[in-house]
Amino acid sequence: MDYGFPSGDLLMRTIVSSVLNQNTPEFVRLSQLMGEVGVSKSRVLELAKLIQNTPVQSIDALLEKRDEFINEGKFGIAYQLIQYENADAIFGLHKRCESWYQYLWNLMQTDDVESFHNNRLSVVTFNYDRSFEFFLRQSLCNLYKIDDQKAANILTNVPVVHLHGQLGNLPVNEKGGRPYTNQLTPEAIAESMDGIKIIHEASDFANDPQFKRAYELFEDAQQIAFLGFGYHPTNVQRLKLRENGKLTGTVYGFTSKEVGRIREMLPYLNNIREEKVLEFLRSSGILWEK
Repeated sequence: MDYGFPSGDLLMRTIVSSVLNQNTPEFVRLSQLMGEVGVSKSRVLELAKLIQNTPVQSIDALLEKRDEFINEGKFGIAYQLIQYENADAIFGLHKRCESWYQYLWNLMQTDDVESFHNNRLSVVTFNYDRSFEFFLRQSLCNLYKIDDQKAANILTNVPVVHLHGQLGNLPVNEKGGRPYTNQLTPEAIAESMDGIKIIHEASDFANDPQFKRAYELFEDAQQIAFLGFGYHPTNVQRLKLRENGKLTGTVYGFTSKEVGRIREMLPYLNNIREEKVLEFLRSSGILWEK
């Protein structure tokens, strides 16, 4: 949310609003895109009404139970989230003093680009957006004067694992993938829909390559930190985290009772802090502790 993307609740509200407010220019364009992508307008309307009348925390949680609407749900997610892909929201000078991406980057910089692979950062996310990997790639290209291909090769040492998929792959030297842009084209929506995963059964993730990769990273990690995590019980369970003395995280906005429940789910969660991500990274010391 620090970079303009909506919370799960706001995402649901924007999907419902854009679909049910039909006397708007946006709905005309939305209807056109539905036809171009091959999504049923009537079923999208049905899904919007279902979201409106079902008390769930996220559209993902709803689609896990009502998988007959997966295609329409992916369309709604892609249509809304693509509009938030804004490079200025990440790189704008007015944001830098508040940016935890910037703070992390300052610690990751090396004297020369060949040494950048010595960073030992891995990211596991339930989010669909590609803002973090876009930030890292552009920062590498601009600071060290290298092209997309070399930056992409270097960043294989800083994996970003999207457990629920992502809004398409970033292109390399303008080839393949989808650029980081808020342009709503049928092709952009179709590619983003194809990259989104809705997991609705245990068998879906037990052998999933992204979850398996995450488990490997957790096993090898010296520090594991939850940043801006919602601690939904299903997501916590799927992470299969074992006791680890280096497990910590943020609980910004949670009540003391909710924090107590989080501790019950993760009794080995240490150094838990009611801070925003930037404050946590600055005060916890996890980025330089051995």
